[in-house]
Amino acid sequence: MKVQITADLIAAYPMQRCLDCKQMMQRDAFAVNRSVPSGLERCCRACMRIRRASAPQCAEPGCKNPKKARGRCDTHNWRIEKYGDPNFLERFNRDPNVRFWSKVEVGHPAGCWWWMGTRNEGGYGKCFHGYRGRGGQLAVLAHRFAYEALVGPIPDGLHLDHLCRNTSCINPDHLEPVTPKINMLRTPTANKTHCKRGHPRDERNTYRYPRTGGRQCRACRREVRRKGSEFAPVEVES
Repeated sequence: MKVQITADLIAAYPMQRCLDCKQMMQRDAFAVNRSVPSGLERCCRACMRIRRASAPQCAEPGCKNPKKARGRCDTHNWRIEKYGDPNFLERFNRDPNVRFWSKVEVGHPAGCWWWMGTRNEGGYGKCFHGYRGRGGQLAVLAHRFAYEALVGPIPDGLHLDHLCRNTSCINPDHLEPVTPKINMLRTPTANKTHCKRGHPRDERNTYRYPRTGGRQCRACRREVRRKGSEFAPVEVES
């Protein structure tokens, strides 16, 4: 008679016998496997480690994965089918310039070169080029990398201003090296005459944070303090 293993049966019999060492153990000592009805392997974790150590391994040096077709594991077989080399790693072995320009899309009506890779919170493209301490890769802004690769080095102390106002664009013709002050004055919020609540934005009604230089409307600031809620939404600009 075949007994069907159910959750109620497992809860009623918390002990289970290992098929390799023949010892009765708690269910916590068995490896988890979702492919079996009980959710547990038929042998304990210690015996499972012995099985994996004695199982045939991949023929590639340093690989401990189980051997599959052609004497290699699935990972190395996939690399052979795609790249022709079992030890090829695209992220590290591929030319950085080829990886960079493969994520650029050109041909837009405005002439922008759109960065299709990773972007930061401000919408600026971000790429990983070179290495730094402990083997980590160095993050570089995509528009700065493109400008230095096609035009030349950026002068010290200057920022690249997007003339097209598209932060995802890396076209060097749309970038201009300017000072941080000019770059800040060219932002859309720099020419506002009133805050979002209608108060005039002038030197008399503008509070500047001493540490960050951010601006806040004094009238909105007084209203927040009058209501006694420090979590009310206020307008703060850098």
